Amino acid sequence: MDGKVDEVCQMTDERCRDSVNKTKRKGCDTTVHGPYTAYWSGVPQTSRGCQGVGVILFSRMVECVMEYMNVYSQDYSGSELREGGSSKAQQDREEFWDCMRDFLNKCGENEPTSRAYKYFGQSESGKPTRKGKERRHYVPLIDEQFGFRAGHSSIRQVYRTTEHILSSFAETRTQSKGALFFDIAKAFDKVWHNGLIYKLYKLKIPHRLVLIIRDNLSNRSFRYRVEGYLYEINSISIEEINIPSEHLPYFFNSYSDLSKSCADSSDCRFKFLINKKVCWGYESTCEKNNSYHVRPRCPGDHKGWVKTKEAQYDTFYTQADFGYIKEQIQELMVMCEATYPQDSSLECSKYLRFCRGRNLMLNFQGLVGRGDNLRYKMDILGPGQIGGYCQLYSERLMKEAEHMSALQSWAPEFVNYIKTSKRPIEDGMCDIIVDKPTYIMKLDATVNMYHHFCDFFNLYASLHVNSTHPSTFSRDNHILVWETFTYNSAFKDAFKAFTVNPIWDLKKFRGKVVCFKNVVFPLLPRMIFGLYYNTPLIYGCERSGLFHAFSKHILHSLNVKLHTRENDKVRITLLSRGTTYRTILNEDEIVERLMRVQGYDIKRVVYDRTVPFTKQLEITHNTDVFVGMHGAGLTHLLFLPDWAAVFEVYNCEDANCYADLSRLRGLKYVTWQNKAKLVQQDQGHGPGGVSHAKFTNYSFDVEEFLRLVEICASYVRNRQDFKNFIEASKMKNAHEELLWFNNKSNNKCSLQS
Repeated sequence: MDGKVDEVCQMTDERCRDSVNKTKRKGCDTTVHGPYTAYWSGVPQTSRGCQGVGVILFSRMVECVMEYMNVYSQDYSGSELREGGSSKAQQDREEFWDCMRDFLNKCGENEPTSRAYKYFGQSESGKPTRKGKERRHYVPLIDEQFGFRAGHSSIRQVYRTTEHILSSFAETRTQSKGALFFDIAKAFDKVWHNGLIYKLYKLKIPHRLVLIIRDNLSNRSFRYRVEGYLYEINSISIEEINIPSEHLPYFFNSYSDLSKSCADSSDCRFKFLINKKVCWGYESTCEKNNSYHVRPRCPGDHKGWVKTKEAQYDTFYTQADFGYIKEQIQELMVMCEATYPQDSSLECSKYLRFCRGRNLMLNFQGLVGRGDNLRYKMDILGPGQIGGYCQLYSERLMKEAEHMSALQSWAPEFVNYIKTSKRPIEDGMCDIIVDKPTYIMKLDATVNMYHHFCDFFNLYASLHVNSTHPSTFSRDNHILVWETFTYNSAFKDAFKAFTVNPIWDLKKFRGKVVCFKNVVFPLLPRMIFGLYYNTPLIYGCERSGLFHAFSKHILHSLNVKLHTRENDKVRITLLSRGTTYRTILNEDEIVERLMRVQGYDIKRVVYDRTVPFTKQLEITHNTDVFVGMHGAGLTHLLFLPDWAAVFEVYNCEDANCYADLSRLRGLKYVTWQNKAKLVQQDQGHGPGGVSHAKFTNYSFDVEEFLRLVEICASYVRNRQDFKNFIEASKMKNAHEELLWFNNKSNNKCSLQS
């Protein structure tokens, strides 16, 4: 250590002589003598540039200071510091910094400064900065700002920073120091990056610092760590964000940098949406009156669940609205803690319902020979086949692995998590490295709209749980389905709301060790007390903002529009079932009677594979009253307009399924009540010969059917938002007719002339 201190002091002495004597340093052919020569060894003269010796000295100081800190922290205890005792280590430290101070004080005024400094007033010596002109009056810079100022060179900032760090060690073991460094958006844009990295190594810049600079130069990204979890920050433009325009005010308030970018840009077309005081509802500073504009209503009795109406509201909000997202965020726990940027990290909510990680290794070599029919399996991964290089809190992880079921949590996978002996990506453990963010999904039944949209809804909710960065709402990511079946579904277009890339399955990685730089394990479709399916809803409340936002997100992503109306008729869509069971035997008679009613616009549809899913959504979204028998097709109610009503003709003894889904979406719900006015074809032919109301067909009293439809239609007509929409349609149609007439008149005049 003494030798290194002596070497630096010798270098500083030579630097001072070089500055004081005003040695020529401008030409590229300048010869640098003494210890500096070694730093250019092996580098051609033409590649050395004209930096002078300041850059070399800086690198040597950083190296020496870092090594000195290591020696100092090992050789000198906190008790000795507090007692004021003297030791060789302390003397070395004092002598070293005395040498540094002497160098900086003597040579600082000779450091080259920018011409811009001339405009900031007098120099430290009191001499005018601009000969023959009066000093300009600018706001003085704070003393802590360094760069392009006499006595405030960048080297002095390094000295000041390291002094702060070392003094915190000296004063107390509990004191901590923090630093934030910004202004990197345009750094090194026109520099040959590989050449820069090469030169940094030649200058003997410590390896860790070079890695940080390299990461910044690669895809312009860096990360910050909070309580052991590494967050990634990437630049992203508002045009890359997939979000409905009505959600942009919430988005802008969550990500102020993008809001400012839009405000400063002459091309941003969303300026009118910024600076609105709104929030989703799960943010720590979000107040209830500023939360998402669609909020729960609790007109009914809670039937003893809670003691007050306020508690009733809060319970529903936590069960089924953005309050559930807030709960998941608050429950997040660090399971594996990173120390350095290239380390792994893992964070999960309670019971491992939601997890996210960085630089994780997943070993799929165990899938070799297991076939292509793996689904709902809990042994996709074995012990040690998932892990990362980080401080693993194994007891905490195992404690949360109680919900051991394929579709209830990620416990079957994470009980196999280990701390790897090496950094998976940095140390070459991977056959494949996935750079883009990846969502790994365990799907419910993809043939059934109700169950499959439980997957999509929980994926959307997971975007909000994971919303630490605006790229969460970008579609440039990957989705990996946790099975070996090739994904295919009549509802596959819904994935377009989340990704622009092909859907992967496990066959893609069979036999490989795969490392994911950024991976999310989203909320699952059959969680205990989960969302959508198995949601325990308190009585008396309805209308979830989260379900409303999901509906808008899907419709926006698939470009499904609400069409203007030519009249004020109530649009009624009857969903006809082309299946063996739960058909309406007298459906033709009912439709014929409905078409006689003035004020109705009747459409009968069959939603099968012959009708593209986006077309199905378009029909549904332009419906006022949606009618159908109990079945997965009623899941379309999620995409009805806000004023719509749902008529589940008969619930087939499953009373809560679509009644609750309608309640969550905030829609009017009606179903058949008088069993004396329906005829069941037979007792039903359920699995194993068991009688069940879902496995037969029905005839219904026509007059009673029309009465229930009219209840729904009257509700729609009385909705103010429906009235507003009809009025807006009339105004738009009138405007379009006027434009058409003007264009036709102009064309006629042109022909005559």
